[in-house]
Amino acid sequence: MLLGNLPPKFRSQLHCIQLVALCHSTTLKQNGFEKILDPLINDLQFLETNGITVSKHNIDHHFYGTVSVVIADNLGAHGIGGYMESFTTLGNCRFCFIDKHHMQTKYDCSNFNMRTPEMYNNQARLVQADPTLASVYGIKRSSTLNKLFSCCRWNAI
Repeated sequence: MLLGNLPPKFRSQLHCIQLVALCHSTTLKQNGFEKILDPLINDLQFLETNGITVSKHNIDHHFYGTVSVVIADNLGAHGIGGYMESFTTLGNCRFCFIDKHHMQTKYDCSNFNMRTPEMYNNQARLVQADPTLASVYGIKRSSTLNKLFSCCRWNAI
């Protein structure tokens, strides 16, 4: 995690990046992203809504915060975003609806319908009702990050 309102030259320095969470893959598989991330999500929701007050030189400064982006490799981004982690499914792109056949030859999301938060939420609901649709839509569940922001908006993951 880093503070987005710092100048870029400071944001890119390793000592400015703070580890938010760390867990073993077996723990993640046993418990799922929601259980692992819920304490962080609750803290971030509090920070968004209430903020924190910091006193410096007898002057109170009130700050709010939020998550603007999640950095992950492709597999991690799919996992935390609720997308299928097998890249052999029909809809395996988290940005658009390119099919796996075109991905090999015409990979350019601008030529395909982009995923929207509304589509994502609708498809996650459909998959929850009928899990066999997961391989069609490329979504296996709604992401717990949707409690903070839409995983589909602004390529946030």
